[in-house]
Amino acid sequence: MGLKHQTPKSSSSNFLSCRYSTIFTLLLLFTSFFLFFASLRNIQEPFFWADYTQFNGDLRDAKFPWNKLCFGPTFEKLKIAVFSKTWPVGAAPGGMERHASTLYHALAARGHEIHVFTVPSDRRPRWDIHEGNLHVYFAANDHGSVNISLAFDVFNKVNENGAFDYVHTESVSLPHWRAKMLPNVAVTWHGIWYEIMHSKLLQELLSNPKRQLSEPMTELHEAMPRLVEEFDSLKATLNTYA
Repeated sequence: MGLKHQTPKSSSSNFLSCRYSTIFTLLLLFTSFFLFFASLRNIQEPFFWADYTQFNGDLRDAKFPWNKLCFGPTFEKLKIAVFSKTWPVGAAPGGMERHASTLYHALAARGHEIHVFTVPSDRRPRWDIHEGNLHVYFAANDHGSVNISLAFDVFNKVNENGAFDYVHTESVSLPHWRAKMLPNVAVTWHGIWYEIMHSKLLQELLSNPKRQLSEPMTELHEAMPRLVEEFDSLKATLNTYA
């Protein structure tokens, strides 16, 4: 009795399956590239913005949806301390600076007593800000970053005049060995250095295709170690309250 060998048919089926999979993968790849470059072209030529007037002014005063917060009714007035990495002082603040300014101006306007311990975004010496319920204390070191010891001293003085209800360490600004001394601490991480790493890399790829470096990419070189540092600080802070 003879046996029929089906190896050629099986090999042919596998070949066709592999072929179709390769074609499908290539189609997806080319489609992704097409959509990516199409979006870049739309950004450079924003035809869908034609009916809108371009904003020109201080972004801190802008009334865009992302610059306005809506809350429910206020049942209790709180005293809140905030440790933030920077506070906007110019007309073109960064994303996190605008976020902090918008959030705490809104809370202060609702009657909450807000005390922010930070540094000015331009890294220059400036007077503290006291606007109604909003109080911003600038405590910078020689490099323009937050001097945690100085900021904590000011925090303790304000705390002696009435204990804070909550403490917000924005972007893990307060080291874990300081945070563990305080009750009711809220820690947030916004991935600033993660965003910087990706935005600077994309900017370099698009604006410098020949890779001719006119100046060192300081922020890009610093991004990864600073990102790891933020992760470690966040993990240590969370473990403190675990």
